[in-house]
Parts: sequence; structure tokens; C-alpha cells
Amino acid sequence: MTSHLITTLLLLTLTGLGIGRLAYKNPALGTSMVTATTVLALLYTILQT
Repeated sequence: MTSHLITTLLLLTLTGLGIGRLAYKNPALGTSMVTATTVLALLYTILQT
């Protein structure tokens, strides 16, 4: 269970870094991607419980 959580956190961190680089070049796209990722992360967390 702990390793699954760590893997998820690593994936979210890498995704966040990728989005951050995109957002630096294209703020509008970056913002929409951050919103979409946040919603997906929340849904994933809710479904896991």
C-alpha cells in the first residue's frame, strides 16, 4: 500500500513538473491542464477509498 502511494505521488510530481514547463510557455493551456489534473487526482482519491 505504501509503495502504491509513493508511486502515485511520483507520477503526480512528474506530471506537475511537465505541466509547469508547459504553463511557462503557454499560461492558458497550463492552467486548463492543472485544473484537469487536479480533478482527476481528486476523482482517483475518492475512488480509492
